[in-house]
Amino acid sequence: MSDMTCGTCHQPIVAPAAFSAYEGVKHHADCWRCGNCRKELGSEPFATNNDTKYCSPCYDNMFGTKCEQCHQLIEGQMVTSPSGRGMLHIQCFVCATCRKPIGGEQYFPENDRPYCSRECRPRPVAGAPPAPPPAPAPVPKIQMAPGRVIKVKNERCSACDQDCLEMEKLNIMNRIFHKRCFRCATCNCALKPDNYQGVDGKPYCKAHYPKPVSKYIPPY
Repeated sequence: MSDMTCGTCHQPIVAPAAFSAYEGVKHHADCWRCGNCRKELGSEPFATNNDTKYCSPCYDNMFGTKCEQCHQLIEGQMVTSPSGRGMLHIQCFVCATCRKPIGGEQYFPENDRPYCSRECRPRPVAGAPPAPPPAPAPVPKIQMAPGRVIKVKNERCSACDQDCLEMEKLNIMNRIFHKRCFRCATCNCALKPDNYQGVDGKPYCKAHYPKPVSKYIPPY
């Protein structure tokens, strides 16, 4: 892959087209998108799954661990639900009767619901034979939800092809430069946004700005 070939669509990136770069691979700005909602990622943080990029909301919705009780994303502590089919926020793991937090304490499960004590269990139906005393469930193990690995794309300087942090970035001519790398393409003198001329995606000082070639038009 050449230095100016898009890592997504594998088509050439022709200056002065805007592009993004991540881990040394360049992409058309229009190709650097979330694999689900197709939103342009720009310089936003993102996460990946099977080499596909996703914005944080799409990644959480598609791959994040959801609470069986409130159906929201779990970030932080969680426990296996009494049903054994899903996970719960630690703050959603409460007694079904008194709403006391159970956390990592022993509890009594019944019909896929947790109870903090035998006294909080549902009362038996009148006339029904007495139920045997319930056995407590094993002490739940508090786990940490698997966090997404958020990646941040540092844009790369068009001149030196090195990472360009926000504090040293100059966004000009639809390209990114380090402030120190924004120099005349002919004499290499330092330039500023208010004292350059751009031609074919290259910056020039006023002294070396390519003059348009006038053509001789013969008289009639």
